[in-house]
Amino acid sequence: MQQENTYLSQFPDIIKQLRQLSNLNNAQILFDSRLENWRKNESIFNEKVIGRNNIFILIHDMEGNIFGGYIKTKINKECEWIKDEEAFIFSLESNGRIMTPKPFPIKKDKSQYAILLFSKDFDYLFQIGFGYDIVVTKQNHSNNFLSGVNETSFEYGKLKYPLCGSKTFIVSRIIAIEMN
Repeated sequence: MQQENTYLSQFPDIIKQLRQLSNLNNAQILFDSRLENWRKNESIFNEKVIGRNNIFILIHDMEGNIFGGYIKTKINKECEWIKDEEAFIFSLESNGRIMTPKPFPIKKDKSQYAILLFSKDFDYLFQIGFGYDIVVTKQNHSNNFLSGVNETSFEYGKLKYPLCGSKTFIVSRIIAIEMN
């Protein structure tokens, strides 16, 4: 029996920030990596987010950063890019690098590369942005959860590695939340 997800009650400030970023009030947890499988050949992540829109994918890393991506468009397939002109990535907690929740909008000429969900047998879980703006490997990947950040498809201004402070991060937790 799956234990009840308490993320909404554990992190009310984060949910409040997501409401502000999306202008939507109701939050529903679709996926929590602490409770659900995200291993290669077994991941249920895609099953939880396909067919949904207004999705926040939050990444908690081992350094205490919280960041991720927002996809407004319905995610309707895996192994193909989803276009979304209103997609953005964001930083909620950055160990002092950014003082307020900060969204970074997708570049208009990169909107066809908002998100890509990989199939169960692939080493990667998902990719946000064509140039690996955020890429997350599956739990049992040989890189021991090592994932990466590049700054290609979104508007970062002059900030360097604003999401996690470096080019790589180690995932602590992944949460997918649908807002409506």
